[in-house]
Amino acid sequence: MPQTLLALLAMILTSLLAFNQQQSVRNNYTHMVGNEIEMAASGALMTVLEFIGSRSFDERTTPAAIEAAQTLPADSTHFSAAHRFGSYDRGASGCDLMAPYRTPDCDDIDDVDGLTGQTISVTLSTGLTLDFAVSVEVDYVGLDDMDRPITTPTFYKRVVVTAANDLLPYGRLEMVRIFAYDPLKAEADYEDVYGPLGA
Repeated sequence: MPQTLLALLAMILTSLLAFNQQQSVRNNYTHMVGNEIEMAASGALMTVLEFIGSRSFDERTTPAAIEAAQTLPADSTHFSAAHRFGSYDRGASGCDLMAPYRTPDCDDIDDVDGLTGQTISVTLSTGLTLDFAVSVEVDYVGLDDMDRPITTPTFYKRVVVTAANDLLPYGRLEMVRIFAYDPLKAEADYEDVYGPLGA
């Protein structure tokens, strides 16, 4: 009888060890998949931020606006008012974050403000795609406190992009980047279209 109990106890312990091992493998796999989805979302958001950063800083610093004024903006008071961010001047087509050539009027950073739930697809190594709902918020910020949005035009715009997908560990991932006005970039963008400024 004692040998039977010992054999039964050994089987129970073996089963518990096997179950714990299986649970550990499952948790590791879940964690690994979550990390890969998070990396895919990070890549999508970085691509969106690069697209936004390639736009002009403001509507007043686009090549067409510089051509009309024949000068670069001298100070931040010339920039768009914060309440005009978003759909005000991005055109009827809006801003297509995956195919920007479809929306040529989306030409400056604040045009993307207010985009909500735009689908960005990431192609996985298996050939399948993973979709993220991307939203964008743009605000002016001051040099002394870049975490607090302000309404007064400044040389700095804070862009917050958020990717949402139920498969993400917390359901969403957020990235923040500050873009500063660069007159050299504005002039170079102008010269690409119209040639040297003032010529």
